[in-house]
Amino acid sequence: IICVVGILLTLLTVKFLISGGFRNSCRYNFFISSKWTSPLWLFPRPASLPLGKTIVCISDTHGRHRQLRYMPPGDILIHAGDYTLFGKYEEAVDFNAWLGTLNYDTVVLVHGNHDANASWKKDADAILSNATILNDQSLDLDGFRIHGTQFFWPCRWSNPSYELISPRTDVVIAHGPAYGFVDNDCGCRALRRAVERVKPRLVVSGHIHSASGIERIGNTIFVNAAVVSGDRNVTKRPIVVNL
Repeated sequence: IICVVGILLTLLTVKFLISGGFRNSCRYNFFISSKWTSPLWLFPRPASLPLGKTIVCISDTHGRHRQLRYMPPGDILIHAGDYTLFGKYEEAVDFNAWLGTLNYDTVVLVHGNHDANASWKKDADAILSNATILNDQSLDLDGFRIHGTQFFWPCRWSNPSYELISPRTDVVIAHGPAYGFVDNDCGCRALRRAVERVKPRLVVSGHIHSASGIERIGNTIFVNAAVVSGDRNVTKRPIVVNL
């Protein structure tokens, strides 16, 4: 009887964990979500020589970019999308003008969900002339590679766009975070698998404002660079990463 009860309790525990346990409404498999079963932890990318680059990360400015009173010095500025609120053209124009006042060697950005369907999106390269927009594209800079994805809502299974990320990539930019890393457990599982395959030095995202922060798993750094709070006012500082 004791053995039978033990087996039943084990099965119920496993079912509870798989169903999401104490997690929030974004319920996914407990074992998949664990950072400590990730290949990034178990089989991390080999330690690399420093690139000697300072990367400043921001995201989700939503037209409030001028509320960022202090922008830290660095070599590269990365914006992980949602630089407008609902794709307003005038905000994109002013964002580009603001970028032109900053002192970075390179500015790289991707579209967020607020920008991805804007009526002016086809002209974004011209409108945002002070930045390089990556849309499932890579940019090679001084011996390292940055890859930026187009915006996708979280994918439970595969995403062909993420298969385009080369294993030689050092930095991945995606508006939505990878599942399980600075995402409040609401990120993208397909992006997570891609990151675990590529094992970049740095992954920069945003989108989930309440999950902003930085964490390191193995030799990969994850940044959620959202700078606004729930009312879309800037309340957080840029995150600086030295690679």
